[in-house]
Amino acid sequence: MIDPVSFASLTYLTKGITQPVANELGKMAANHVKYWRASNLLAILKKADGKLKLDSKGEVQLNPKVLIKIAELGSLEPEPELQDMWAGLIASSSNSDSNLLYVDILSGLSKGQALLLKYACQNANVLLTPGGLVYSPDIQWPSTKDMQKVFGSKDLHEFDQALDDLRRKGLIEGGLDASSANDRFRLQPTALALHFFARVSGSSDSVKFFKLSLQKAIDETS
Repeated sequence: MIDPVSFASLTYLTKGITQPVANELGKMAANHVKYWRASNLLAILKKADGKLKLDSKGEVQLNPKVLIKIAELGSLEPEPELQDMWAGLIASSSNSDSNLLYVDILSGLSKGQALLLKYACQNANVLLTPGGLVYSPDIQWPSTKDMQKVFGSKDLHEFDQALDDLRRKGLIEGGLDASSANDRFRLQPTALALHFFARVSGSSDSVKFFKLSLQKAIDETS
């Protein structure tokens, strides 16, 4: 099946042939894109179904503003790994609109960036501050080549730009260093990244998700 971008491009390129043909191709492209987006959204909803939690009445309570935003942006995502994350956002939404922040973050990530962030959070030493805030104090030094495999590209410049963008968005600290050979690089997820990872994993409670306790935080800092 031709992808929607190619179909739309074909429609644009054939505009000069005859107007009736161009109009018909335009309608076909629009219908194709609608079907493609509907298929993506259906895949997300199926993944979310097993993650949704019922309230005391046995019902699912979701914020319509968040759900509409997820349907609008998540339906553009064909990658299964990122569809899992969109499904997690649905599952962690409940009645609150707080997930709007994470919807915006997820919609702005490439597949490679999302996988890098997932790696950083899964391998982070996550603690609570004495005040009860989630953070990761330790710096990770992963192999650049290994992380390029996770990212999905051997292009070092593309990889560097992706890390720069994650840092600009406040999701990581570190990245490649212009003054070193960069066999390894500094990687540290921010508190925002940890909360984001919990939400896209289906949990609205980062403390429970990372199985943290205030006593553990006090022990670590004492």
